[in-house]
Amino acid sequence: MLPDGRAGGLQFEGIRQNVPEADVLGGGFEMCWSGLYGGNEDINGILAACNEGILLLGCRPVNQANLTLAAMGERAEILTDVGRQQNAVHNHNGVDWYYSPVYSWGFVGQGTGVTRNSCDTSRVQSELRMCWHTSNNRISSGYRCGNTFLNGNNGWQRLVYHRPDGPGMVCGAEPQEPAEEACNALDDDCDGETDEGFPEMCMPPEPEEPEEPEEPEEPAPEEPAPDEPAPDPPE
Repeated sequence: MLPDGRAGGLQFEGIRQNVPEADVLGGGFEMCWSGLYGGNEDINGILAACNEGILLLGCRPVNQANLTLAAMGERAEILTDVGRQQNAVHNHNGVDWYYSPVYSWGFVGQGTGVTRNSCDTSRVQSELRMCWHTSNNRISSGYRCGNTFLNGNNGWQRLVYHRPDGPGMVCGAEPQEPAEEACNALDDDCDGETDEGFPEMCMPPEPEEPEEPEEPEEPAPEEPAPDEPAPDPPE
């Protein structure tokens, strides 16, 4: 599970199937990289582009609206280098991840094990397994999206989405209903920014210092009464 306060927008544990891309984009993510399973690309360039704190990885056939598989988590956790060990994984957010820029990159269902040669060839819960070949700091051709094996196949996409990490990403609009941004300290249009386009009047005013109460004035001393004249003596 992502720690409290570090998940704005779309959040889920484990691996999901048949995920609408509209839900991903509406949940605060943006696509930072896509490539074909038959392609070969520099990993450093991918990671430079996908530099926000939360990543979502997935795969799908080209021109399909839904991701066949998707899993998400903190970038640093997903990119934990587990080396070339055949059964090495790193557990995070209900998913067993593995990453090595010289062997393979992917995920499997938690606790189901991997057989990396270099990609994972295991058939246990095979519908929840995704693997991309890597070599010499490059993503290379193949390998799988669930039960579909894709060496040299340019009819399927590999996808990475990212979004900032932190409570500032919480959207103030109803789910799937972004609204026009307003001056209200909320992210009404779900773009990850608050009150953009408004002048400084949207910033909360500086609190006024309370006025010190005035000390009451001391009453003026009473003037002494004038001496009364003595009465006349009797005749």
